[in-house]
Amino acid sequence: MQKLPALLLLIASLVSITPTLATHKDVTHIEQVKLQLNSTHQFRFAGYYMAIEKGFYKDKGIEVQVLESSHTQDSIEELVGGRSNYAISGADVLIAKTKSLPIVALAAINHESPLALMVRKDSGIKTPGDLRGKKIMLGETNKFAIVTMLKKAGVDVGEYEILPITSDHTALDNNQTDAYPVYITDRAYHDSNDISMYRYIRPKDYGLDFYNDILITTNEETVNNRFRVRDFRDASLEGWTYALSNIDETVDVILEKYDSLKLNRSLLLREAHELRKIIRPLQTEIGSMKESYWQFMLDTFVEANFAPKEVNIDGFIYEAEGHDLLDHLNLSTKERIWLRQHWNQIRIGVNLDWFPIEFSDQEGKHAGISSDIIKRIGQDLKIYIKSAKGLTQAKALEKVKNKELDVLPASIKTKEMEDFLLFSKPYMNSDWVIISNLEHPEIDLTATIDGQTIHSLASLSRKKVAVTNGYISHQRLEEDWPLIDLVVKPNVLETLRAVTNGEADVAMVDLETATPLLHSYQMTDLKVNTPAFDVQDGIHFAVRKDWPELVSIINKELDYIGQTEIDRIKNKWRSVPVSLGIEKQDVIIIIGIGVLIIIIIGIWAFTIRRAKTEVEELLQKETDLLVTNSRHIVMGEMISMLVHQWKQPLTSMMLGIEIIKMKLAMVKINDSDKEFLDKQFGKVEAMLDDQNKLISDLRNFFHPDKHKEGFNLLVCIEGATSMLAGVINKHSIIIKLNINPSIELIGYERELKHVFINLIKNAVDELVESKIESPTISISNTMTDGVINIEVQDNGNGIKAEILPTIFEAYVSSKALNGTGLGLYMGKLVIEEHFSGTISVRNCSEFNPCMHSLSGACFTIRIPVTQD
Repeated sequence: MQKLPALLLLIASLVSITPTLATHKDVTHIEQVKLQLNSTHQFRFAGYYMAIEKGFYKDKGIEVQVLESSHTQDSIEELVGGRSNYAISGADVLIAKTKSLPIVALAAINHESPLALMVRKDSGIKTPGDLRGKKIMLGETNKFAIVTMLKKAGVDVGEYEILPITSDHTALDNNQTDAYPVYITDRAYHDSNDISMYRYIRPKDYGLDFYNDILITTNEETVNNRFRVRDFRDASLEGWTYALSNIDETVDVILEKYDSLKLNRSLLLREAHELRKIIRPLQTEIGSMKESYWQFMLDTFVEANFAPKEVNIDGFIYEAEGHDLLDHLNLSTKERIWLRQHWNQIRIGVNLDWFPIEFSDQEGKHAGISSDIIKRIGQDLKIYIKSAKGLTQAKALEKVKNKELDVLPASIKTKEMEDFLLFSKPYMNSDWVIISNLEHPEIDLTATIDGQTIHSLASLSRKKVAVTNGYISHQRLEEDWPLIDLVVKPNVLETLRAVTNGEADVAMVDLETATPLLHSYQMTDLKVNTPAFDVQDGIHFAVRKDWPELVSIINKELDYIGQTEIDRIKNKWRSVPVSLGIEKQDVIIIIGIGVLIIIIIGIWAFTIRRAKTEVEELLQKETDLLVTNSRHIVMGEMISMLVHQWKQPLTSMMLGIEIIKMKLAMVKINDSDKEFLDKQFGKVEAMLDDQNKLISDLRNFFHPDKHKEGFNLLVCIEGATSMLAGVINKHSIIIKLNINPSIELIGYERELKHVFINLIKNAVDELVESKIESPTISISNTMTDGVINIEVQDNGNGIKAEILPTIFEAYVSSKALNGTGLGLYMGKLVIEEHFSGTISVRNCSEFNPCMHSLSGACFTIRIPVTQD
């Protein structure tokens, strides 16, 4: 038998569901099974009797019919022939397994076999060797253990005569046989007044201590009814525990209901106590089995030539899956029966465009919050769940209505759906919001009727509202607000884009789904305007109406999983970026860049070939020019990549601020707190806006179509020092600012501001690293011959002489591994190309120290009053 996987949940593999799937069992009932017992030894089966009488089987939805077999019947043959579902066997079950019979051992009640050969004391037989030439009665359930004992004693088959077993041991007294197989626990039935006429030869005494009284079933039962197998085994072992703990009561039950042999109570009690000594319930777990012990038994049979060497016991020992959770869930009998009948028949339909709640991943598999919760349910309950793929919400509903599907794992409850579906408790909420352009004023979704303020969508009747086809927002607006002009789109992304491209005024979307799309597609022109409804919608499991047991099971499992774990699953998927493929316009841009690179490479190659024919100086000049152009290209590409990476977190933060403001608007707070929060939000939004504009400047750095504007030099420099105020104050650095407040420049203020930010930040880094006492930075200006001279000096240790001549080249830095070597390079480009000026540097200590109060690096920027 192939071992069942520990987890049969195959939800990761989506399979197509069609109307031709097999019909489900819809009737929940007590399941009947047949148990084959040999009535010869009454207390030997006490555990099964008490499991019946105490209702342990019925508590698990099982009704047991006991089949009493005669001593000549083979219980394994009855089981494999389908005449029983479960049976009791001896060590011979292992021989049946080596013959490829589909048998599975569920539990071994006796770890110490009570099997023995009973002989008369007056026969002179004392050891197995004395049975050579004798007659021995054997049955199928004890044959191999006895024959193996004889063989190990040197008595081969053929050196004794095997006779068919009779119903009792009287064959010994009338000399029909010399040895008769019994249990040593049956001594009370054989001996009179404690004076024994018999001697017992036990295989155990000769090193053959085998498992005995083994509960067995078939491979087919463990595969097709694995829940029933587990429950039957558990109830049987519970019955044995009760029987051995309540021997007097158990004996009374046997005498009253199961005494086909009309046994004496005192004899039955003696058997019970003898059997309890062998089972040892306080020292050994009843029913437990060890693979190593089964292997020892197999090796013994192989050595005796009763089994081939190449056989193994794979799949023979029942591995009870961990189902303790079912007890923790406190499932009712009806729920357990339902689970047994439907564990491999549950079919679900998913919405593959509801990120992150549920969607189809890049491999076409069901993913998202609902998927993880379903996987958890499947793992806990050990059930098999099949997912239908490629379904719209409307199609999935239709299939559930026709019972071609059974469960919708993420559904919002509606009156129409309640006609044919049952709903679990919600495991999360859905917030529907109105999305608009940034400039759109806040929409008031209230109305006053008879002096009372109520929620109303009437104000949307003058707008075009984008909705997603089949979503609950679409259904509600279409049914309850027919006057609203709807723009219906196939998915949430297109719904949001309808607002971006002006096709709709606003969009009504689920916030959970819209947020990652707004981030991933950098829709910075959109904002959350207001909540769409006055109440939240719960997201539930929707189950076909004739399966109330499953709804109850799901509710108990959701309680067991707990809100903390569900929140962890939600946060996991909220942090996953949306990956919906490459847009058409992106493909065009990529192709254009590729063509441009090819053209540039072609021009570069042509220029190199032509340069080889010119003089060495011209070759060097052209090569330098090409290197410079290449650096520009690399810088442009690098800036584009950085802008792309910076834009996403800024967009997320800006959107997050809007969401927090929206949520706070719904919370009652006092005016002072509201004023404080508004002020703080204003500061954060101003900083984010400034960073957003900086990123735009970087992106547009090499664009020739920018427009210059007038600005004040002092204000520009003060803006730079303000940006660095935190680090300046932290290290107690003195800033000496001596700038003529009347100087006005024409150009790009933010670019010049960031040149000063870079110079000041470099000076701060040097002063901090060198631990300069009284660290000072001086910024001053003079005017000579129509040129504005701006000097930025510090009292640090200056710049090393070996890198001073190349300090403005790209990738040259005085900070070793801590610098990129791009700040001064970019600053030089700004001054020269955008202000028609120059920038230079010197160490102040290299010149007349009397002219400078500071001794560190001195950067001089020269900008003509009249710029080109």
